[in-house]
Formats: sequence, structure tokens, C-alpha cells
Amino acid sequence: MTKPWAIVEHVPFEGPALFGTLLAERGIRFIEYPTYRASELPALHDIGGLVVMGGPMGALDDVTRPQLPRERNFIKKIVDAGLPMLGICLGAQLLAASFGSPTRGGRTEHDRFVPRPRRELTESGPRSPMSFAHRRGLYR
Repeated sequence: MTKPWAIVEHVPFEGPALFGTLLAERGIRFIEYPTYRASELPALHDIGGLVVMGGPMGALDDVTRPQLPRERNFIKKIVDAGLPMLGICLGAQLLAASFGSPTRGGRTEHDRFVPRPRRELTESGPRSPMSFAHRRGLYR
């Protein structure tokens, strides 16, 4: 039997949504780890992959979010072990920070991003699963 994936959540409104559905459709079990309620993370040898969801904090907001250093360390161990890992928004920042890449703070809590190129919407954009996932599908 395939090991379940871990889905790390930072706020109640950023759950697995579309990614949970995609995993389930492929017969992959997953366990949610809501770090906003408890700081528990799984043992590395107990999971088959990792999805780290978003949240309004930045990847280096360790003073207000004391679990973040543990999460960055956990992400690094996952990647170093060769397990698949997907970071969404804050999760991508945490992945970058785990390997020493810079992230920067924005003007507001939800403006903290890893710098990225500007993109233009095409006719196929609204039908793209990624456009839909980020704007509507990640929120419960």
C-alpha cells in the first residue's frame, strides 16, 4: 500500500481542496496537518509526499509563527530524501527559504512572495487548472 501524503495547512481557509481531490482520484491517501491548531508534523518515513499550503504570513516570520523553522527543516529533509513536494504560495516560499533562497516581505501580510515574472492572461487561461486552483480551488 502507498504511504499517505501529508498536507500542511497554516490557516483554516487554505485546505487541500483541488489537490486533495487530485490525490484521491489517483488513489493516494492524505493526512492534513493543521499547524494553526497543533505543531505536529509526520515522521519522514511515514509519508509518500508533501503538499505545503499557503497562508498570510511570510516564510521567515519566525517570531509570530514559531513553527516555521521546524517546517523549513522538514521540507529540506523531504526534498533531500527524494520525496515529491509541492509548495503553494507560502509553501513555495518555505521551499525556497529551506534551501537558502531569498524571499521578501510585501507591504501587507498577504503580499509576501518569491519574486516572479509578470504573466499575461490568454484565452486558455480561465480554463487552465492552475489558474482555477489558485484563485478558487484552494479555498474551502
